[in-house]
Amino acid sequence: MKISLFTSLFTLLFTLVLLLSGCYSTAKTDLIEEDLAISIVDIDGLSFSISEVVWWYETSPEKRVNLTCDIDLCHTWILPKEVKGAIYITGYHSKPFKNDQYCAELFEGQHYLYIESTTPKNLSIEVIFSGLACS
Repeated sequence: MKISLFTSLFTLLFTLVLLLSGCYSTAKTDLIEEDLAISIVDIDGLSFSISEVVWWYETSPEKRVNLTCDIDLCHTWILPKEVKGAIYITGYHSKPFKNDQYCAELFEGQHYLYIESTTPKNLSIEVIFSGLACS
């Protein structure tokens, strides 16, 4: 009886792990092997969803490129494999005050990166509180 109960529990757990592991991938956000995944974290190293990530080549700061996200706020952004060389990546987010619709907390983080074939395919950008804005 103990062996069959153990086997049943193991089979159930194994099945749940297989099912749940597929819940986090969608066709639009699956990584191509060479893409760079940019994870946004707060000052404590926890995932932090933001509304905008832009990048630009060091030599062309006037040509900024917005990364896209399938939902309003994302904590992981994908930089295409075609991007190579020296770039800056910046993440922004404004979070409205609960008690004042005319004011918001601002968060920002930036990272300089030289992308080449040996660059790790995962990067974390720490987003910190950068100020308040009221209209």
